[in-house]
Amino acid sequence: MGVPTGNQPSAKGKILFAITTLLSISLLAPAPAQKPPAEVAPPEEITLNVVSNKGKREFKDSESGRVTDLEQMPKGFWSHGVVNDTYLKNDLSLFVFGQVQGGGTATEATPRDGGLLDVTSSPASPEKFQLFQPNTGGGGKLYLQADSIDQYPEANGKAVVVVTSHDIRYPDLEARTEYTLEKDMPGVLVTTTLTNNSDEQIAEYVHPSDYIRWGATIPFIPGHGPMPMGGTTAEVEFMFGRQDDVWVLIAPETGTMNITHNTDFTTVRYGELLNMEPGETRSFRRWVLTSTQDPAHLFSYVLQRRTNQEYGTLVGRVVERQQAPDGAMIDKGPIPNCNIRILPIKRPDWDPTVERDMRNKPYLLAQTRANGQFECVLPVGEYRVYPAPDARLAPRPNYASRIKAGEVEAIDFGVSPPVQLVYEIVDADTGERMPGKLTFEPLRGSNSPEFGPPGDVLSMNTVLSSHGAGTVDVPPGNYRIVASHGPEYHTTEERMSFNSIGQVQKTFELRRAYETPGWISADVGVRTNNSPASRVSPEARVVSAVAEGVEWLVTGDPGQATDLSPAVARLGVGKWLTTTPGYRHTGETEPFLGDFLMFPTTICSTGMEPDFSLIQNADTSEGVIEAMRALCPEAAILLSRPIWPTIGYLSLQGYSMQESTKLPGGDWTKDFDAFQIWEGKRQRAMQPAYNAYHQMLRRGGRLTAFGNSNSYGTWNEETGYPRVYIRSETDDPAAINPEELARNIKLGQVTVTNGPFVNVKVNDRPMGSLITDTDGSVDLDIEVYAANWVQISSISININGQFVRRILLPSGTLDTEAGKVFPPADKPEDGRLTVKVKEDSILDVVVQGDSNLPMDPVNPFILPTRDSTVPRGQYALAVSAPVLIDTDGNGQLDPPAPDEDTGPLLPAEETDPVF
Repeated sequence: MGVPTGNQPSAKGKILFAITTLLSISLLAPAPAQKPPAEVAPPEEITLNVVSNKGKREFKDSESGRVTDLEQMPKGFWSHGVVNDTYLKNDLSLFVFGQVQGGGTATEATPRDGGLLDVTSSPASPEKFQLFQPNTGGGGKLYLQADSIDQYPEANGKAVVVVTSHDIRYPDLEARTEYTLEKDMPGVLVTTTLTNNSDEQIAEYVHPSDYIRWGATIPFIPGHGPMPMGGTTAEVEFMFGRQDDVWVLIAPETGTMNITHNTDFTTVRYGELLNMEPGETRSFRRWVLTSTQDPAHLFSYVLQRRTNQEYGTLVGRVVERQQAPDGAMIDKGPIPNCNIRILPIKRPDWDPTVERDMRNKPYLLAQTRANGQFECVLPVGEYRVYPAPDARLAPRPNYASRIKAGEVEAIDFGVSPPVQLVYEIVDADTGERMPGKLTFEPLRGSNSPEFGPPGDVLSMNTVLSSHGAGTVDVPPGNYRIVASHGPEYHTTEERMSFNSIGQVQKTFELRRAYETPGWISADVGVRTNNSPASRVSPEARVVSAVAEGVEWLVTGDPGQATDLSPAVARLGVGKWLTTTPGYRHTGETEPFLGDFLMFPTTICSTGMEPDFSLIQNADTSEGVIEAMRALCPEAAILLSRPIWPTIGYLSLQGYSMQESTKLPGGDWTKDFDAFQIWEGKRQRAMQPAYNAYHQMLRRGGRLTAFGNSNSYGTWNEETGYPRVYIRSETDDPAAINPEELARNIKLGQVTVTNGPFVNVKVNDRPMGSLITDTDGSVDLDIEVYAANWVQISSISININGQFVRRILLPSGTLDTEAGKVFPPADKPEDGRLTVKVKEDSILDVVVQGDSNLPMDPVNPFILPTRDSTVPRGQYALAVSAPVLIDTDGNGQLDPPAPDEDTGPLLPAEETDPVF
C-alpha cells in the first residue's frame, strides 16, 4: 500500500505529506556510528504537484495554414511533406498534412494524400513518425482517397484541418475527418464521420480504423511492451511510440481499440464492422498526442477528458538512498529521468479475460522530472508500480498501489548509487589509448541497456569514445562487451557482471588486423543537426567518426556546408580525423531534381565563403550541376540515391528497376563524378544500383562507384558503414589533402566496403587505371583483408558488371595475425589469376560474406534479440575500384552496350527492405 495520506484532496489539488522510507536497499556494510553530515539529512517534507493543466502557463492561439515556403517552418521542425502541404501548430506541437493530389488506384488509395505526415512536439525534438491516415479497412490497404483538404481557425483559440474523402470501393461512402487543435492541447482530437450517400445498404468490409506507419518511432502496446518487429493483436485503451525523447500517443475518446501491428504498418480498429443503411452516418473519435514528457503524462490528458471513466492520481518520487556508517538511511538527492513501470493487477472495468491477459504485464511508463518526482492519472484499480533506473539497483515492491476515484496515492522509492564501468581502450601493440566503441550485449537474464538516444555518443547499447577512456553508468546485469575500432582492427570482448554498486575497471586491447598503405578511409555526406531530420551535434558526429576509424569525414547537410573542424579542435582529435564540408542539393523537397553532393567546398576557387544561391535557385537538374561546376570546378559531384522512387535522378528520367538493363532515353546530364551504389543499411538496394552504375559505364560514362552511410544518427546509422577507401599520398589523417582526394575520386581510385578491404592489380597496375592489353588476357592479382568480426564467403571477378569467375572461401580462412583472407598464407599463388578479355572491359572485384553470418554487433540492424529469425546485422560486402581495359589499342575504353537480357549480379537479401 502507499504512504498514508490522511484526508485526500481532489485529483486537481496539491498534497503535502511526510515521506517515510517504505522501500530502501542496504548498500553499505554497517560501521561505527557516525552522525551523517547535515547537508545529506533527508527532508522531512516534500510537496508533490498533482496533474493539472490549469493555471500553469498562457498559450497562444492555435494556428493553421498552408506551407508556402519550407523556410517558414520553425527552425528545427521537420516535415516529411513539401510546399503546399497543410499545418496545424500551437505552443506544444506541430502537425503537417499532405496535400491532395489524387493518383490512387482502383484497389488502393494514395497513402500520402490528406494524411498526417508529421507529428512533432518541439523544434528540439524532430522525430521519424511517417503517417497517420483514417481508413475503412481492417487490413493493410488504404481505402479512403482524399478529395480535398481545408484549414481554418475557430473560436477559443482552436484551429482545425478538415479532410474529405471517399471509399474507393464504395464511391458514395463519404468520410469527413476533422483534426482539432486547442491552444493548450499537446495534440489533436480526430473525428471521422462516415456517411452512406447511396440508395443501398453498405453491408460488409467497412471498418472504422486508422492506418499508421511508425517509421523509426518504436511502438509500445500495453500488455506487450515495445514492438519494433510487430506481429500482435490486442484490445487496448491506447498505444504509444517513442523516438529519442519524443512520445506519440494514440487513444480512442472512449472505450478500447483493436491493434494489428507488423513491421510495415499498424492497423487500429475502432468497434465492429459496419452495416450502413442509406443516408446513415457514423462517427469515431480519437486522440493523437505528442510530447517530450512521458506517455503517462499524455494518457493522463486523455483520462481527464473521457466521460464515464473513473480515475485517481498517482504521485511519488525517486531518490538515491544510502546507508550511513551508523546504519541510518540517508537520501543523497533526487533521480531525474527515471522510468517508472506501471503494471495492472486488478481493474474493476475489465472483464476476466482482459484482466487475465493484462495482469502484471507492461502497461504504462512514467518518468521522474528534474526534482525526482512523477505524477500521472490512472483508471481506478490496483497497480504494481516500481522504478527502473538505468544504472542503479532498485526495489520491486510486492504490494499494490490502489487508485481510487478522485483520490491521490503517494509512493516513495529509494534506489542505489549508480553501477559504473571505468574503461580504457588501448592499442595492443603500443599500449596507447585510442578511440573506439563499446557494444553491450545482454547475456541470459539481462536486458539490453539504453545509454542514450540513437544520435549521441552514449547511444542505445553502445558507448562511443574519442580518446579511449571514460566512465559509463551500466544497468545492473550480465553483458558481453565488445570493443571495436572500425574494419582495420580486430574486436575484443569481455563477459562482465554489474550486479553490485561501485565501479568496475577494465582495459580493452585492440589489435590492428591489417594496414592500408596509400589509402584513406572516408565517409562522405553524413548529416548533423543542421539537417532537419538529424539530431547529431557536431561533437557527437566527430566522436562517431573517430570511434569507427574514419579518417576523412565530409558533411552533407542539405542547403548548407557544415564545418566540423571547430568540433575536431575542441575535442582534440585532429591526429585521427580531417573533416571538410560538403554541400547537398537534396531531392527531398519540390521541385524533385535529384540528390547531388558537392565536396569538398573548401577548394572552391572563390577563396571566400562560397555563395550557394545559384545552386539553390536552379530549377533543373542540369542547372544544379552547372552551378556546382561553376562554383567549385575542382570539387567532386556525387549522385546520391540515383534510383530511389520519386526523388532519384535516374528514376526522374524514367529508369525502372523492373527493366534494370535499360537506361532511360532522352537528353539528361551525366556530368557527375561519382555514383552512389550503396547507402547505409540498404544492402539489398545495392543490386539494382550496381547494375545501373555499370550501364552508365558501358554507355560511355566515366563514374566512380561510391558507398557512404549518409548517417542521420550514431546508432543503427553508424558512421562509416559503408565507407570508401580513396587513394592518397599520405596515410596520416592529419595531413590529408582534400583536393588530392577529390582528384583521385574523379580518377576512379575508390573502393567501397562495410568491412573487407580488397586490393586489385591488373598487369601490375593499381585500381582506377586504364591499361592497354591486346593479347586477349590480363594478369589479375587479388588481396582481401578482414578483421575477425568480418566473415568472407566468396570473391567474384566481374567483367562489365557480370561475374566471370567466383572463388569460394571455406570458413576459417582468416589469418588472425595478419587479417589476410585471400590468398591463403600457404598458397600465395592462388591470388594471381589470368582472366580472358576479348573486348574493351571494366573489371572489378566483389567480395561478399554469407547473409547468415552478419557482422553483429559491430554493424547491427536492431538491439540484441534472442529471436533467431530476426536479421541482426549486415553481411560483409566490398566492391573494388574498377580497372579499365583497352583491348583494341586505341588508348581509350569502348565497352560494348549491355545485352537486354542481362541479369542481376548480386543476390537479394529478402529481409532487408530496398528503400
